[in-house]
Amino acid sequence: MKRRQNKYKRIAGLAALITTLVVSGCSNVESGPSGVSGNEKNNAGSKKAVKLVLPTGGTPDEEPYYQNQAKKFNELNPDIDLQVQFIPSAQYGNTTSLMFASDDWPDIIRMNGSIATKMTISYEKGWIRPLDEFVTNEFKKRFPDNFFSPGGRLYIDGKLYGIPFNDNRETTFRPLYVNLDILKQFGYSAPPKTWTELREMGAKITKQGGGKIYGFSTTSSPYLDAINLFETNNGRYLDAHLTEGSFYYDTKTGKSAAANPQLVEAVKFMQSINADKTFMPGFESVDLAKLYQQFAAGNVAMFIGQNWVAPEIRKLNPQINMMLASMPVPDSGRKGYKAIYGVSEPFYGITSKSKHPEAAWKAIEFFSTPDFHEGWYNIVQLPTVFFDRYKFAQPDEKRDQVAKQILEGAKADLRVAPYPTQINPNAEKFLAAIQANAPKPSLNELINLAVIGNKDFEALAKEYDQKMEKIVDEQIAAMAAAGMKISRDVLIAPSDWDPAKDYIK
Repeated sequence: MKRRQNKYKRIAGLAALITTLVVSGCSNVESGPSGVSGNEKNNAGSKKAVKLVLPTGGTPDEEPYYQNQAKKFNELNPDIDLQVQFIPSAQYGNTTSLMFASDDWPDIIRMNGSIATKMTISYEKGWIRPLDEFVTNEFKKRFPDNFFSPGGRLYIDGKLYGIPFNDNRETTFRPLYVNLDILKQFGYSAPPKTWTELREMGAKITKQGGGKIYGFSTTSSPYLDAINLFETNNGRYLDAHLTEGSFYYDTKTGKSAAANPQLVEAVKFMQSINADKTFMPGFESVDLAKLYQQFAAGNVAMFIGQNWVAPEIRKLNPQINMMLASMPVPDSGRKGYKAIYGVSEPFYGITSKSKHPEAAWKAIEFFSTPDFHEGWYNIVQLPTVFFDRYKFAQPDEKRDQVAKQILEGAKADLRVAPYPTQINPNAEKFLAAIQANAPKPSLNELINLAVIGNKDFEALAKEYDQKMEKIVDEQIAAMAAAGMKISRDVLIAPSDWDPAKDYIK
């Protein structure tokens, strides 16, 4: 992301880029004069061996791109030997965890989304160090004005730990993918704006499609569609980490709210589409890759997906007349917007046992230039924070049009919500403990059970809330016993928060 992609069977091979910079050997950082660590000073006469480890992604060209960039970086920094190695994405979590458990600590890790090294986890485990000594005002000016807001997601307890790569709105945006040619074939000139329009259009296209074209379809994880429809219209109920989906709470009371009326309504809507037999047959066993392959082939008119799916579809069908539309809202009108915690999501961080922190920072600076970002965009075809500063040396009208749709849709459909750590730094540990002890079956599994098995989701969710409330109380007591102050107050939104506007602190 910034997301729940790990629920899909093939996500390991299609996940967005995950970056880990590994330095051979490790030791504790002891600061010397001018921010240079004692280890850095002792090794000043030798070449700093630096290893960059990347997972295999969905774009094969990523590897040669990074190899070329490493060569360029080494030419600019003759005292550093930056090496690039790709590893399977599915092994990323285990591999990095083993590195931290051994003497082969990474030097720079990627920390966005819900990966094993995301910043909240890395901070709690003591894996990362503050970056304040390296980040100058000049460096901050490369980014939009609000990206380094002290109350944003790059900071924990007042200290800066992460450097952004994308606008968090762009990575969190969940568009409605629309094949405009199919809509036109069945008499529609524009995507649906409301849930009823989506249901009626989908049902009509499926019925008239004669088993060859389906109006709207989902995957074997229909909970994602229910969650996306709910969150896009959300104005009061937040997901604790906006990634895991285990703990939804009411921002007015601080209580578990899986059974909130907006989510219940979204699940019932998904049940109604399933009852209409609109979905592609066998959707219960279809993963995201199969779904977008069917979309690219002209067999599905609409589906809800992550932004990174767009380049994959264009690879399969470069001529497809595709639109990334905003998510439809309930007929009663919009009650809010999809929430994010700050526009800047942490991407790069330096580990606390980095042997060459200044060399690592040079690499981060190198990765944080419009030229590097544009090169990445040319390969991955997803916009980064410097999209407006690209030179577009390799213009591609359809690719750039999709990127603009992602950025425009994200800014229209998402709003920044209050982040619990803005109230209490201990909120990170609190939320992580709640998520780790969440009830089973999970909330996502209950939504799937309701949609596929036609069960009463509201009743299932109320039971889930009762279990979750007990867990919340237990974690408050456990943290109090450990000498940490925490309460439900961290889950209650400030009185000045307007869900229709960005909350900037």
